[in-house]
This record gives sequence, structure tokens and C-alpha cells, in this order.
Amino acid sequence: MARPSILRRTIATPLILSALLVAFALVAWFAGSRPFNQTVIDIFLQVIFVVGLYTFIGNSGVISFGHIAFACLGGYVAAWTTIKPMMKGMAMPGLPNWLTQLEIPFWGAAIAGGAFAAFWALVFGAVLMRLSGIAASIATFAMLAMVNAIYSNWSSVTAATSSVVGIPIIRSLWPYLVAAILAVFVAWAFSISRYGLALRAARDEPTAAAASGVNKSLMRSCSAR
Repeated sequence: MARPSILRRTIATPLILSALLVAFALVAWFAGSRPFNQTVIDIFLQVIFVVGLYTFIGNSGVISFGHIAFACLGGYVAAWTTIKPMMKGMAMPGLPNWLTQLEIPFWGAAIAGGAFAAFWALVFGAVLMRLSGIAASIATFAMLAMVNAIYSNWSSVTAATSSVVGIPIIRSLWPYLVAAILAVFVAWAFSISRYGLALRAARDEPTAAAASGVNKSLMRSCSAR
């Protein structure tokens, strides 16, 4: 009976947030202004990033810088798989030939980028989330610095600090709106799930949570992914 009670008490939050996002989309749609349309798209993207940060930081209490690195990893996979082969050959000549010739649709690339980022989140999370407190925060910052150093200097593969051009862009509001609302509900579902409740228990009362059999490292790894 506890789970339905939690659902009823908390469902208002994702519903209100989703309604606000829909309102933003409708205002931009009726306004018909391309700059305002892009601003609202940027808002939706920022919501997705912030909700992702909340899912880990808000539940675990550990300040993490790693999500920025995972966004970088996924973003480059999306770029490598959507840019025209000729442009990739000129801007990033160090890419393997099969990757240079590969060109898949935008949404397929988005899924591939997300899967790649999730894989590395699993790898790094299994190691870093054995730490806690400031030690975990420093470790995630070190991981971010490492990813930044590699991708900022590997010019033949990432174009280094030069702008990567040729990535197809979707200007329609609605896919971004759906993604933002989905992110809100996924974060909410995780927060009321067994894993989310266990993670907050480990955050607030680590000794009692450990005595109850909560594996803090496992919970944080699940949240990081």
C-alpha cells in the first residue's frame, strides 16, 4: 500500500512541470518567431540536462561533474554518425574508414549516442561510485578533465576545439518537448522506485541504510546511468 500512496502524493510535480513545458511550446508555436522557437528548444534541452543531474545529485547527495563528460561522449557519437562522409573526411581525417562512411538517421544517431554514453556511465559509475562525499565529486571532476583533455586535443578525430559543422538539426519544437516531458517522468519514476528510495536513504541515514542491506555503491551506479 505504501507505493500507491507515494505515487498519489508526488504525481502532481511531474504533471505541473509537464504542463509548464507544454505552455512554453504553445506560446512559441503561436508566436511563430524562429529565434523564440530556438530559445524554447534550448530551454527543453536544458531541462533534460538539469533533470539528469537531479536524478543523480538530488537522490544521492553527491555532487557530480561526470554528466557533462557523458553528454560530450554521446554528442560526438551523434556527430560521427550523422555528418556527411565527405565533410567528416575533411574535418576529422583520423576517423576509421567505416565510421567515416557511416551515415544514419538523426534519431538512430541519438539512440546510439545515448547508448554509448550509458555504457561509459556504467563503466565509470562502477568504479567511482564506491567513493562518497567530496572524494566522489573530485573523482568525477577528474574524469571530466580527462575526457575534456582527450577530446580537445585529438584533432584528427574530434576536430579539437574547432566547430563541428554539418550535423542535421531538427527545428520542430515537438520532439524536444516530448523528450523533456519523458525525462521529467523518468526522473520522477526513479525517485519513487525502490532504487531511488534506497539511494535517498543512503544519503540521509547511511548507517541505518547499510544496516538495512542497502548497497550504496550499486544504488549510485544505477542512478549515474
